[in-house]
Amino acid sequence: MVLRVRPAPLGNDPLFTVPYEQRRDMLEDLLADAAAPVGVPPFHVGVNGVDLLTVASEAGLEGVVAKRLHSQYLPG
Repeated sequence: MVLRVRPAPLGNDPLFTVPYEQRRDMLEDLLADAAAPVGVPPFHVGVNGVDLLTVASEAGLEGVVAKRLHSQYLPG
């Protein structure tokens, strides 16, 4: 699974200021033809975080990653 790609310039515009939702769309486009096991994990909007963590735990997953849709990329 690809969670993120380090932002690189797109034309002359760095991706650091592009909101997460738009960066994620770009990542999905970039990996649209990628063969498994490469892929972008699913994401959910408008779901209760506690409920999502419960479902993830019941499925044997270690946890979830939460991001604000309009957040910028802050390296570090």
